[in-house]
Amino acid sequence: MKKLCLLLAVLTVFSLSACGNKEKKGELTLSAAHTKNGYSASAVLDGNVNVGWIGGKKATEANFQTFDIDFGEEKTFTKITLDDTFADGYTNRRPDYIRTQVSYQTGNVSTVGEGSALANVLSGGADGLSWKSEAVPSADAPQWLWISLSADATVKKIELNNEMNNSVPVNYELYYSSTAHSSRKQQDGSYAYLDTSTYTLLATDNDNEENIVEHEVDEAITVRDVLIKVYSQQNEGADVVASLDEIMFYGETPADYHEEHQPVQFTFMGSNDGKVYEIITEVNGNYDSVWTFTATAELSYRYIRYIVFSEYNNNYPSIGELKFE
Repeated sequence: MKKLCLLLAVLTVFSLSACGNKEKKGELTLSAAHTKNGYSASAVLDGNVNVGWIGGKKATEANFQTFDIDFGEEKTFTKITLDDTFADGYTNRRPDYIRTQVSYQTGNVSTVGEGSALANVLSGGADGLSWKSEAVPSADAPQWLWISLSADATVKKIELNNEMNNSVPVNYELYYSSTAHSSRKQQDGSYAYLDTSTYTLLATDNDNEENIVEHEVDEAITVRDVLIKVYSQQNEGADVVASLDEIMFYGETPADYHEEHQPVQFTFMGSNDGKVYEIITEVNGNYDSVWTFTATAELSYRYIRYIVFSEYNNNYPSIGELKFE
Protein backbone atom coordinates (compact mmCIF):
# COMPACT_ATOMS: atom_id res chain seq x y z
CA MET A 1 0.00 0.00 0.00
CA LYS A 2 2.84 2.36 0.89
CA LYS A 3 4.55 1.75 -2.45
CA LEU A 4 1.29 2.32 -4.34
CA CYS A 5 0.85 5.67 -2.58
CA LEU A 6 4.39 6.62 -3.57
CA LEU A 7 3.71 5.78 -7.20
CA LEU A 8 0.52 7.82 -7.21
CA ALA A 9 2.46 10.74 -5.76
CA VAL A 10 5.01 10.47 -8.58
CA LEU A 11 2.26 10.59 -11.18
CA THR A 12 0.78 13.72 -9.63
CA VAL A 13 4.11 15.53 -9.38
CA PHE A 14 5.19 14.83 -12.92
CA SER A 15 1.91 15.15 -14.82
CA LEU A 16 2.30 18.84 -15.61
CA SER A 17 5.82 18.49 -17.00
CA ALA A 18 4.78 15.49 -19.03
CA CYS A 19 1.88 17.44 -20.51
CA GLY A 20 4.35 20.07 -21.66
CA ASN A 21 6.43 17.46 -23.42
CA LYS A 22 3.37 16.11 -25.24
CA GLU A 23 3.37 19.10 -27.55
CA LYS A 24 6.84 18.26 -28.85
CA LYS A 25 5.70 15.51 -31.21
CA GLY A 26 8.55 13.67 -32.86
CA GLU A 27 11.18 14.92 -30.40
CA LEU A 28 12.87 12.39 -28.12
CA THR A 29 13.25 13.73 -24.58
CA LEU A 30 15.03 12.04 -21.67
CA SER A 31 15.10 13.47 -18.16
CA ALA A 32 15.82 12.45 -14.59
CA ALA A 33 14.90 13.93 -11.24
CA HIS A 34 18.57 13.99 -10.16
CA THR A 35 21.74 13.41 -12.19
CA LYS A 36 25.40 13.09 -11.25
CA ASN A 37 27.62 15.54 -13.11
CA GLY A 38 28.99 14.05 -16.31
CA TYR A 39 26.49 11.18 -16.53
CA SER A 40 23.48 12.62 -18.31
CA ALA A 41 20.10 11.15 -19.10
CA SER A 42 20.87 11.32 -22.83
CA ALA A 43 23.36 8.43 -22.45
CA VAL A 44 20.53 5.97 -21.83
CA LEU A 45 19.40 5.76 -25.48
CA ASP A 46 22.67 6.59 -27.26
CA GLY A 47 23.44 3.01 -28.34
CA ASN A 48 26.60 2.84 -26.19
CA VAL A 49 26.41 0.40 -23.25
CA ASN A 50 29.77 1.64 -21.92
CA VAL A 51 28.46 5.13 -21.14
CA GLY A 52 25.48 5.70 -18.90
CA TRP A 53 23.36 7.80 -16.60
CA ILE A 54 23.95 7.94 -12.84
CA GLY A 55 21.45 9.50 -10.48
CA GLY A 56 22.52 12.37 -8.28
CA LYS A 57 20.82 11.04 -5.15
CA LYS A 58 20.48 7.64 -3.54
CA ALA A 59 17.34 5.64 -4.20
CA THR A 60 15.29 4.30 -1.31
CA GLU A 61 11.66 3.33 -0.95
CA ALA A 62 11.02 6.59 0.86
CA ASN A 63 13.14 8.65 -1.56
CA PHE A 64 12.75 6.85 -4.87
CA GLN A 65 14.36 8.28 -8.01
CA THR A 66 12.70 8.71 -11.39
CA PHE A 67 13.79 8.62 -15.02
CA ASP A 68 11.44 9.74 -17.81
CA ILE A 69 11.36 9.11 -21.55
CA ASP A 70 9.16 10.91 -24.07
CA PHE A 71 9.56 9.18 -27.43
CA GLY A 72 7.75 12.07 -29.12
CA GLU A 73 5.15 9.67 -30.49
CA GLU A 74 3.75 6.29 -29.57
CA LYS A 75 6.31 3.48 -29.67
CA THR A 76 5.28 -0.15 -30.00
CA PHE A 77 7.40 -2.84 -28.33
CA THR A 78 7.18 -6.20 -26.57
CA LYS A 79 10.60 -6.28 -24.89
CA ILE A 80 12.49 -3.98 -22.51
CA THR A 81 16.21 -4.47 -21.83
CA LEU A 82 18.01 -2.54 -19.10
CA ASP A 83 21.81 -2.87 -19.34
CA ASP A 84 23.59 -1.67 -16.19
CA THR A 85 27.03 -3.15 -16.84
CA PHE A 86 28.94 0.07 -17.53
CA ALA A 87 31.80 0.79 -15.11
CA ASP A 88 32.95 4.34 -15.79
CA GLY A 89 32.28 6.72 -12.92
CA TYR A 90 30.40 4.19 -10.81
CA THR A 91 32.12 3.31 -7.55
CA ASN A 92 30.84 2.00 -4.26
CA ARG A 93 34.12 2.02 -2.40
CA ARG A 94 34.43 4.87 0.01
CA PRO A 95 37.49 7.00 -0.40
CA ASP A 96 40.11 6.43 2.27
CA TYR A 97 39.06 7.84 5.63
CA ILE A 98 41.32 10.70 6.69
CA ARG A 99 42.21 10.80 10.36
CA THR A 100 42.39 14.39 11.49
CA GLN A 101 43.61 16.14 14.61
CA VAL A 102 42.05 19.28 15.97
CA SER A 103 42.28 21.40 19.09
CA TYR A 104 39.09 22.69 20.66
CA GLN A 105 38.70 25.99 22.43
CA THR A 106 35.88 28.21 23.66
CA GLY A 107 34.14 29.88 20.75
CA ASN A 108 34.05 26.91 18.40
CA VAL A 109 30.28 26.43 18.64
CA SER A 110 27.20 28.57 19.04
CA THR A 111 25.97 26.62 22.08
CA VAL A 112 26.63 23.21 23.64
CA GLY A 113 23.75 21.19 25.00
CA GLU A 114 23.94 19.11 28.17
CA GLY A 115 25.75 15.79 27.77
CA SER A 116 27.37 16.68 24.45
CA ALA A 117 30.70 18.06 23.25
CA LEU A 118 32.15 19.35 19.99
CA ALA A 119 35.09 16.92 20.33
CA ASN A 120 32.69 14.03 19.71
CA VAL A 121 32.22 14.90 16.04
CA LEU A 122 35.78 13.94 15.04
CA SER A 123 36.15 10.78 17.12
CA GLY A 124 36.54 8.61 14.01
CA GLY A 125 33.23 6.79 14.14
CA ALA A 126 29.50 7.41 14.27
CA ASP A 127 28.99 6.12 17.81
CA GLY A 128 26.09 8.20 19.08
CA LEU A 129 28.36 10.55 21.01
CA SER A 130 27.60 13.91 19.51
CA TRP A 131 27.48 17.65 19.63
CA LYS A 132 24.07 19.08 20.38
CA SER A 133 23.18 22.73 20.56
CA GLU A 134 21.43 24.16 23.58
CA ALA A 135 19.06 26.27 21.47
CA VAL A 136 16.74 25.20 18.66
CA PRO A 137 18.08 26.69 15.40
CA SER A 138 16.04 29.10 13.32
CA ALA A 139 16.44 31.14 10.14
CA ASP A 140 17.33 34.22 12.20
CA ALA A 141 19.46 32.41 14.77
CA PRO A 142 21.26 29.41 13.24
CA GLN A 143 23.29 27.07 15.40
CA TRP A 144 26.79 26.44 14.15
CA LEU A 145 30.04 24.62 14.75
CA TRP A 146 33.49 25.54 13.51
CA ILE A 147 36.45 23.17 13.27
CA SER A 148 40.04 24.06 12.44
CA LEU A 149 42.22 21.08 11.54
CA SER A 150 45.81 20.89 12.76
CA ALA A 151 47.03 20.34 9.17
CA ASP A 152 45.73 20.62 5.62
CA ALA A 153 43.67 17.68 4.39
CA THR A 154 43.16 16.76 0.73
CA VAL A 155 39.47 15.90 0.66
CA LYS A 156 37.20 14.34 -1.96
CA LYS A 157 34.13 13.85 0.20
CA ILE A 158 32.72 15.18 3.47
CA GLU A 159 30.04 13.20 5.25
CA LEU A 160 27.80 14.67 7.95
CA ASN A 161 26.56 11.69 9.94
CA ASN A 162 23.72 11.88 12.44
CA GLU A 163 22.48 8.32 12.11
CA MET A 164 22.59 7.44 15.80
CA ASN A 165 20.70 10.56 16.85
CA ASN A 166 18.29 10.14 13.96
CA SER A 167 17.34 13.81 13.70
CA VAL A 168 17.71 15.47 10.30
CA PRO A 169 19.42 18.78 9.46
CA VAL A 170 16.70 20.05 7.13
CA ASN A 171 18.18 23.45 6.31
CA TYR A 172 21.94 23.87 6.58
CA GLU A 173 25.06 25.27 4.93
CA LEU A 174 28.48 23.62 4.76
CA TYR A 175 31.54 25.82 4.23
CA TYR A 176 35.23 25.08 4.07
CA SER A 177 38.46 27.05 3.89
CA SER A 178 41.92 26.04 2.68
CA THR A 179 43.50 28.34 5.27
CA ALA A 180 43.25 28.33 9.05
CA HIS A 181 41.29 31.04 10.82
CA SER A 182 43.30 31.80 13.94
CA SER A 183 40.79 34.05 15.72
CA ARG A 184 38.70 32.05 18.18
CA LYS A 185 37.59 34.92 20.38
CA GLN A 186 34.52 37.04 20.11
CA GLN A 187 35.32 40.53 18.90
CA ASP A 188 32.86 43.43 18.90
CA GLY A 189 29.97 41.06 19.46
CA SER A 190 30.83 38.75 16.57
CA TYR A 191 33.20 35.97 15.63
CA ALA A 192 35.59 37.09 12.88
CA TYR A 193 36.09 33.58 11.53
CA LEU A 194 32.34 33.20 10.99
CA ASP A 195 32.42 35.75 8.19
CA THR A 196 31.34 33.37 5.41
CA SER A 197 32.97 35.58 2.77
CA THR A 198 36.28 34.08 3.89
CA TYR A 199 34.97 30.54 3.21
CA THR A 200 33.88 28.57 0.16
CA LEU A 201 30.31 27.28 0.21
CA LEU A 202 30.55 23.55 -0.45
CA ALA A 203 26.89 22.64 -0.06
CA THR A 204 23.55 24.04 0.99
CA ASP A 205 20.17 22.36 1.40
CA ASN A 206 16.85 23.71 2.58
CA ASP A 207 14.83 20.52 2.17
CA ASN A 208 17.11 17.69 3.32
CA GLU A 209 15.43 14.44 4.39
CA GLU A 210 18.49 12.35 5.33
CA ASN A 211 20.31 12.00 8.65
CA ILE A 212 23.46 11.05 6.72
CA VAL A 213 24.43 13.48 3.98
CA GLU A 214 27.45 13.05 1.71
CA HIS A 215 29.03 15.87 -0.26
CA GLU A 216 31.51 14.73 -2.90
CA VAL A 217 33.45 17.11 -5.12
CA ASP A 218 34.58 16.43 -8.69
CA GLU A 219 38.15 17.51 -7.90
CA ALA A 220 39.83 17.08 -4.51
CA ILE A 221 39.92 20.20 -2.32
CA THR A 222 42.28 21.36 0.41
CA VAL A 223 40.47 21.66 3.73
CA ARG A 224 41.83 23.33 6.86
CA ASP A 225 38.67 24.80 8.39
CA VAL A 226 35.05 23.65 8.26
CA LEU A 227 32.03 25.72 9.21
CA ILE A 228 28.52 24.24 9.46
CA LYS A 229 25.49 26.45 10.02
CA VAL A 230 22.17 24.76 10.83
CA TYR A 231 18.99 26.77 10.31
CA SER A 232 16.50 23.97 10.94
CA GLN A 233 16.72 20.47 12.39
CA GLN A 234 13.80 18.09 12.81
CA ASN A 235 12.92 14.74 14.31
CA GLU A 236 9.71 13.17 12.97
CA GLY A 237 8.60 16.59 11.72
CA ALA A 238 9.16 18.47 14.98
CA ASP A 239 11.78 21.21 15.35
CA VAL A 240 14.62 20.11 17.64
CA VAL A 241 18.09 21.28 18.66
CA ALA A 242 20.89 21.04 16.10
CA SER A 243 23.08 17.97 16.45
CA LEU A 244 25.85 16.10 14.67
CA ASP A 245 27.24 12.70 15.53
CA GLU A 246 30.31 12.67 13.27
CA ILE A 247 32.05 14.54 10.48
CA MET A 248 33.92 12.17 8.18
CA PHE A 249 36.60 13.36 5.73
CA TYR A 250 37.56 11.11 2.81
CA GLY A 251 40.38 11.31 0.28
CA GLU A 252 40.68 10.08 -3.30
CA THR A 253 39.41 6.78 -4.67
CA PRO A 254 41.43 5.17 -7.50
CA ALA A 255 39.95 6.29 -10.82
CA ASP A 256 39.72 2.74 -12.19
CA TYR A 257 37.90 1.29 -9.18
CA HIS A 258 34.31 0.13 -9.55
CA GLU A 259 31.94 -2.45 -8.15
CA GLU A 260 29.08 -4.43 -9.55
CA HIS A 261 25.72 -2.66 -9.49
CA GLN A 262 22.19 -3.48 -10.59
CA PRO A 263 18.70 -2.13 -9.93
CA VAL A 264 17.12 -4.33 -7.26
CA GLN A 265 13.66 -2.84 -6.80
CA PHE A 266 12.06 -0.80 -9.58
CA THR A 267 8.94 -0.18 -11.66
CA PHE A 268 8.33 0.61 -15.34
CA MET A 269 5.20 2.57 -16.23
CA GLY A 270 3.71 3.76 -19.51
CA SER A 271 1.37 6.52 -20.68
CA ASN A 272 0.08 8.02 -23.90
CA ASP A 273 -1.22 11.34 -22.58
CA GLY A 274 1.42 12.14 -19.96
CA LYS A 275 -1.28 12.25 -17.29
CA VAL A 276 -2.46 8.73 -16.60
CA TYR A 277 0.23 6.08 -16.24
CA GLU A 278 -0.21 2.33 -15.93
CA ILE A 279 2.24 -0.18 -14.54
CA ILE A 280 4.08 -2.23 -17.15
CA THR A 281 6.03 -4.31 -14.66
CA GLU A 282 7.15 -4.20 -11.02
CA VAL A 283 10.39 -5.87 -9.92
CA ASN A 284 11.56 -6.59 -6.38
CA GLY A 285 14.72 -8.67 -6.11
CA ASN A 286 16.61 -8.31 -9.38
CA TYR A 287 20.38 -8.93 -9.20
CA ASP A 288 21.17 -9.15 -12.91
CA SER A 289 23.25 -6.40 -14.53
CA VAL A 290 21.33 -7.00 -17.77
CA TRP A 291 17.62 -7.25 -17.02
CA THR A 292 14.96 -8.09 -19.61
CA PHE A 293 11.17 -8.07 -19.66
CA THR A 294 9.01 -9.61 -22.37
CA ALA A 295 5.30 -8.74 -22.57
CA THR A 296 2.67 -11.27 -23.56
CA ALA A 297 1.26 -8.81 -26.11
CA GLU A 298 2.39 -5.68 -27.91
CA LEU A 299 2.69 -2.52 -25.81
CA SER A 300 2.34 0.98 -27.23
CA TYR A 301 3.30 4.09 -25.22
CA ARG A 302 4.64 7.54 -25.87
CA TYR A 303 5.82 8.13 -22.30
CA ILE A 304 7.88 5.74 -20.15
CA ARG A 305 8.64 6.30 -16.50
CA TYR A 306 11.29 4.28 -14.67
CA ILE A 307 11.06 4.46 -10.88
CA VAL A 308 13.93 2.92 -8.90
CA PHE A 309 13.64 2.22 -5.19
CA SER A 310 16.89 0.34 -4.62
CA GLU A 311 20.22 -0.10 -6.46
CA TYR A 312 22.61 -2.85 -5.33
CA ASN A 313 25.77 -1.82 -3.45
CA ASN A 314 25.78 1.91 -3.96
CA ASN A 315 22.10 2.82 -3.94
CA TYR A 316 22.77 5.45 -6.61
CA PRO A 317 20.44 4.56 -9.51
CA SER A 318 22.08 4.07 -12.88
CA ILE A 319 21.36 2.90 -16.42
CA GLY A 320 23.94 2.06 -19.04
CA GLU A 321 21.47 1.57 -21.86
CA LEU A 322 17.74 0.97 -22.34
CA LYS A 323 16.26 -0.84 -25.34
CA PHE A 324 12.61 -1.09 -26.36
CA GLU A 325 12.12 -3.73 -29.05
